[in-house]
Amino acid sequence: MAEGSGRGGRGPRWAPPSGSRGASEDAAKFSRRQALRASAAGLAAVAVSQAVVAAPSVAAAALTPADPTTTVVWNPLCSYFSFSPKVALPLIADATGPFLSKHPGLRLKSAGVMLNTGATVASILAGAGPDVFPDNSVSPYTSQHMVLDLAPYMSQDNVPASLFATSQMAKFTSPLGQVFMLPSYTGATALIVNESLLDEAGLTYPQPDWTYLQWTSLFRSMARKTTKGLRYGTTLFDAYTAPSAFYFHGFGASLVSESNPSRCGLDQAGGLECTTWIYELLHDNLAFFADGGQFAAMKSYGEGLVVAPHVWQQRLFLWPGVLSGTKWDFYPMPVWPVRPASFTNSDFWAINASTKVPEAAWELLKWLTVDGTYSRLFMRFGLTPPNLKSLWPEWESVVLSVAPIYRGKNLGVFGQYVLADHVYPGRDFAYQSDTARSFLSAGMSQIWSGTVTPELGIRQTVQRVNAFETAAAATSKPLPSGLIDQFPQAPTGKTSGASG
Repeated sequence: MAEGSGRGGRGPRWAPPSGSRGASEDAAKFSRRQALRASAAGLAAVAVSQAVVAAPSVAAAALTPADPTTTVVWNPLCSYFSFSPKVALPLIADATGPFLSKHPGLRLKSAGVMLNTGATVASILAGAGPDVFPDNSVSPYTSQHMVLDLAPYMSQDNVPASLFATSQMAKFTSPLGQVFMLPSYTGATALIVNESLLDEAGLTYPQPDWTYLQWTSLFRSMARKTTKGLRYGTTLFDAYTAPSAFYFHGFGASLVSESNPSRCGLDQAGGLECTTWIYELLHDNLAFFADGGQFAAMKSYGEGLVVAPHVWQQRLFLWPGVLSGTKWDFYPMPVWPVRPASFTNSDFWAINASTKVPEAAWELLKWLTVDGTYSRLFMRFGLTPPNLKSLWPEWESVVLSVAPIYRGKNLGVFGQYVLADHVYPGRDFAYQSDTARSFLSAGMSQIWSGTVTPELGIRQTVQRVNAFETAAAATSKPLPSGLIDQFPQAPTGKTSGASG
């Protein structure tokens, strides 16, 4: 197969070990390319490159560990991994053994730094970027066509999208079927109920079929002034200016129009209802926006009756200390008016569209996302949820084995959301998404602060965002309309229970 031919012109196939398919034919077509270096900024990425070797003859095509032909310079630490590289990297290096034994022509070298989106994007644009990289922000790469379509590789190696959460794959897939990323892990959101406070008040525990209105009634019955300040009924799991899209999704609306991503969807049916509900929670002192602050609110202030933790290692490590001496449990999200919805993340692995060795890059990415070894490592070292749906039962077993405090708790609620495809991220606007979302955030902030009514705020926000996207369409290339991303991480409203 000539370079650039076959399977959509994907370039030469990485040479497999001796005895596997096409070793002699494909090994003879290696380009001569030295290893890429990590940028001076230190990229959290993977650089796959071709060492300078003479094209082997048919008889000498087999690769051996003593004759490496491909060097991989990579950083295995994704954005959600917060432990010291001095501790993590030796463990990860040990975990790569089975992968390297299957690919004796491959050598790994770790850069040992955390990821940096800006540095990665700049390096790719300069032509010196990594071949395989992790991140959690979609649009900076897709809007500039920086990522390789993985669909042909997945088809070739029988890697079905159904291995992963449908919602995450929709996030990384265009309407044309192009797959630009694969998930590195899949989180979910549930509620933690302080049952001790309910016992003190003589109230019954929430039921799985409770609607958001029944939950709101509970919040109202528990919110009050205390000697320590205000006690809120709940925190909203969001430190963003615009709340996570899953709230609106549950109400049948969307921050970005589902049918036309160049339009704001706040004026859709359900948009006003959801906005008004959140507004009333805030202004009646029933809730406040919180992320890290929710831990202090739960215990120090005695304010948070219900909080919504995103399941990843920091949350599961912190909750036992926060909830010590408190009767509590995990509960499902409220029953929303239109459909179930819970938040999920956008962390991924992707391949640089400019890579000269796409086949080698795919082999590494496949190990990172499909093999399960890498996911199991993070699962055991950080209690990080898996990216593969099939590993959710194993994740629960690992958590229970190392954190006995979770025994008897409704830990399965998180996996239920993922396996039922009830987790939901937001969408990107079609043209200049980051700027359009800043208009959206500014408009939502005016509503939360009471500067404008929800009705007027929605109308003004939709008009401003739509006008901007219309103007941007004349000068910008649209994103594939099927891609979605997380929303901005600017704080809004009350950021801690202490502030009232």
